[in-house]
Amino acid sequence: MICLIRVTFICAVALGFGSWLAFSQPQTSCAACGEERWAIKTLSDTNAGQVDFTPKSGSVAALTNMPAPKDGTTRNPSEMQTYSVQAMLVGYKIESDHDFHIVLQDLNTAATMVVEIPDVTCSGACTSIKKAEIEKVRADFASGLSKAPEVEFFPLAKPVQVEVTGVAFFDFAHGQTGLAPNCIELHPVLSFIFTEKPSSVADRSKEPKKHPESFYHCLPETHE
Repeated sequence: MICLIRVTFICAVALGFGSWLAFSQPQTSCAACGEERWAIKTLSDTNAGQVDFTPKSGSVAALTNMPAPKDGTTRNPSEMQTYSVQAMLVGYKIESDHDFHIVLQDLNTAATMVVEIPDVTCSGACTSIKKAEIEKVRADFASGLSKAPEVEFFPLAKPVQVEVTGVAFFDFAHGQTGLAPNCIELHPVLSFIFTEKPSSVADRSKEPKKHPESFYHCLPETHE
């Protein structure tokens, strides 16, 4: 009888401790949103801590002329730098992976590139070393617009000048609107400053045109 009581007591204590442990652990039920190079896009990869977050001044034209890396399985040296660019905001949309997909145009040329802001409710972004900055810039971008991002790309009738800071990232080419020839992006964006509020008027004639596959010189189509 003593043994039975002792075993019962030990089991009760163990079950109680297990329940307390489960309750006390942080819950990380983040949505699965993206796939391709997702940890690198969201600064949740093992090399994210090595990124230089002191931004270098750049331009859309200069960034889109950088050579693309040859391997996309890890963060490349060219993806270890943060850049700040002055550019024109051409348009934006929300992607199926919840990212805000934003197209910038160079101030002096026709060159365009994509910059993206993840959603911190998604996996990767929810554990990013820059989660707070990503959450803030997403709110800043949304509140700075006259029309909220939708699934359809919204080309501004009157582009506005902006200052954008983010980490260099090279994507694969799969028909993205406004994609640079080398597929460089600032991803994630860490700061987005408007010089004026964009209007809610669209002009479909100003949507960046798609290019043939031969236009792009990006990462080879491999996955993590």
